[in-house]
Amino acid sequence: MFRWKAIQEHSSSLLVQEGLFRRAVDLLKAPPLDSEETHTECNRRDVMALARGGYAEALCIQQNRKAEGEKLKSWSESAWRNRRLSLSEALDWQGPSHLPIIDPRTSRVL
Repeated sequence: MFRWKAIQEHSSSLLVQEGLFRRAVDLLKAPPLDSEETHTECNRRDVMALARGGYAEALCIQQNRKAEGEKLKSWSESAWRNRRLSLSEALDWQGPSHLPIIDPRTSRVL
């Protein structure tokens, strides 16, 4: 939402985006980046990948945090298992009419 708002207003809301993504990752209880749980079956993997992928995009914009963003992006891409759309397609939405939908029953991104 804040990314879309920043695009519409031609402003930067990186701090807000970063804080919200960090909070989402904390709430999802995502495993550490160096954990082996990335490749095993863990609950809400697509949602975690989506949250960390968005967080990675916010970090990659910042020159001094690009390495951290690339590490998050790599984790997200390896954890993403959705066959209907790629992680980049899910993250690159063009407005409210093209939002990815999260099915709460299965924790999958549609």
